[in-house]
Amino acid sequence: MLTDSGEEPSNIDSEIALSRVTTIKEALALLGLLLLPGFSLRALVVARFDPTVATALVQFTQPLNFLLDFLLDATPVLLYVSGLTALFWYGGRWQRGGRGHALSIVPVFLLALVLSVPIIMIAPFPEILYYCILLAFLPGTFAAGNSLTILKGKSSQKLLRSARTREERQRYVDALQTRLEIRMYVVGAVVVLAISAFFGGMWLAPEVLTVRDIPTTGYVLQQQDQDLVVYDPSLNAVVRMPKAEVSHRQFCDTQNVTVSQYLFGGPQGRPPC
Repeated sequence: MLTDSGEEPSNIDSEIALSRVTTIKEALALLGLLLLPGFSLRALVVARFDPTVATALVQFTQPLNFLLDFLLDATPVLLYVSGLTALFWYGGRWQRGGRGHALSIVPVFLLALVLSVPIIMIAPFPEILYYCILLAFLPGTFAAGNSLTILKGKSSQKLLRSARTREERQRYVDALQTRLEIRMYVVGAVVVLAISAFFGGMWLAPEVLTVRDIPTTGYVLQQQDQDLVVYDPSLNAVVRMPKAEVSHRQFCDTQNVTVSQYLFGGPQGRPPC
């Protein structure tokens, strides 16, 4: 069946889908481009902005270690942003005529709430204000999607009037909605990189190293044939330790209590750092 403009609806849908895929690819490329400066900035922060120490950290770090650490930081945030995006999208749909299915908003809010669980579980305990802010964003984002749809309609009246068919108007509205959704992901990724750079700390787990019968806390950057390359935070230096002098190694507990550890208990059997 053809529309008034002679174009099949399926073609319109496929163009919208293709536009979404292209925008997502561009967002992922931007994220990949930002990883390198994000890692460099984080190394500088960990090294207390000492260029020599930062260079050594970068030189002896496996890129995969930082990437995995970034994914651990980013996944809860991106899940949370996904829930916000769903609420934002549904807020706009509800404004454009979805009010007849008002009960369907309940599963959308439940989905957003479930996607918020990881970011709350890794948060420090107790930070009640932080949890309240995270949860307050859920209805706030829904209201923002609702309000922005009204503003979009008002600001684009001339363009909508110039559209020849309903399909062209719908295509324009969907394109705007897609750009807004992708921008939320891009902003979320940039925010995660900035937070990870300034507040993420070291990207390796700390260890207690017994060197000449003296325990010291450090981060093993690399194991070589005869040496361990270790970052010592107390000295703010990257040092080489002969393996023969290290009699024992054990991951240690930083004793930072998170919501998950408060609810389910922390790891056992690790010495304090």
